[in-house]
Formats: sequence, C-alpha cells, structure tokens
Amino acid sequence: MEKQEKREPITHQDSSSKQTDQQKTSAKSGQVKKDKHVPTSSTFEAVFNSIFEMFKQRPEPSLVGRGNLCLISPGVLGQTNVIWSSQPLFLWRGEVSNLLVRDYDTDEVIWQRSDLTGKEQVAFDGKPLQSGQAYIWEASNSETTVRYEFEVMPSAERQLIAAELAKVKKSQNPKLSQKHTDLNSAQYFGEKGLWSDVFQILYSTDGSSINMNQRLDLWSSSVCRTDP
Repeated sequence: MEKQEKREPITHQDSSSKQTDQQKTSAKSGQVKKDKHVPTSSTFEAVFNSIFEMFKQRPEPSLVGRGNLCLISPGVLGQTNVIWSSQPLFLWRGEVSNLLVRDYDTDEVIWQRSDLTGKEQVAFDGKPLQSGQAYIWEASNSETTVRYEFEVMPSAERQLIAAELAKVKKSQNPKLSQKHTDLNSAQYFGEKGLWSDVFQILYSTDGSSINMNQRLDLWSSSVCRTDP
C-alpha cells in the first residue's frame, strides 16, 4: 500500500460498489506522538478543559461533510489514523442508515449496523479488531457513502501504552473517582494525539456534573463543515 500523508474521505453514490486500490488511502499515514509527561489537574472539569485546549491546538483542518454526512472517529481526527482501542467508538454528524467495517486487504465486511435512526455514535461490539491490521469504516445514507481507513496499533505499541496507562493510574491519588481516573487516561491519549481514543473515553464517562455530553456534542460538531 502506498503511503499518503493527507487523508480524504472516499465517497460513492453506490454503497454496494467495491473500493478500488486507488480509492483506498494508506492506513499508515502518521506516527503516534512520542511520550510526554501527562499532568494531573486538580479537578474533573480542569482535566476536561485541558483536553479541550489540546484538541483546539492540534494542527488539523476542519473535516468536510459530504451529503450532510461528516465522519469524525475513528481514524479521521489528528495526524494519524492509528488507534489504540480494538473496539472503537464510531462517531459522526448527519443521518446514517447503514454502517459497516471492512477488512482493508480483502474488502470483506466483518461488522455491520443498520439500526441507527436518530443516532450519531455507536460502539463496535464485534470480535476485537486485530492489532496491526488496517480497516475501512463505511457510513451511508440515501445520498452518499463515505469511507475512511484506520489501523489498530501494532501489538507491541498497544502493550507499551497499556503499561504506561497503568503507571499513570498507579501514580494518581487513590481517592480519585473512576470518572476522574478515566478522564486522566483521555488526557494521556490526547498528549499522544490519539483523538479517536480520547473521544471513546469521553463519551463513555459520566460527566453530567459539568454537562460534559452537551459540551462534547458541540465540540465534535465544531470540527465538521459542509462542502459549498
């Protein structure tokens, strides 16, 4: 597969058409950032705000919506489409009638959801995706089909991050709530530029005390713009 630094959505009017090699862009289109010290903020809201500031400063343009459909995660945000989680959260803006995941090499459909009316996110609940393997996720509605590629991080790197996360958690105040601990993990992923994993943690964390879900929806929607 030929490397390409800039990822663009692959769009088709016929969602059943098979993707050609030219329509696929390399899943290895960036490197995970090197280790950085992750500061532990004093309050739950302070950690969330810190993550938001990191996100705003990332060197990445707004995403382009096609046919009122904008895919956000996984593998779309940031300078790399490599993700840590083997069961990612799929996040988008707009109407989706069908969502599926394909093996990048064979184009075989390995997971599919169609019960998505009124939804703009869904968690992958299939067999865990393979480390080091590239995939295509494909979302479609009556107007268009959009595809993006992503890759699950190789096993050695995933294990290293798991070990680093364990150290981060061990160094924290044992009196911290689970949601605060989870947010610190999201901050760690943000420092590495792994924004798909950041969003996955944030959307699964109870942030009702600071209206986090509403703020997240505004945050994620702000990255999408519509083609003129």
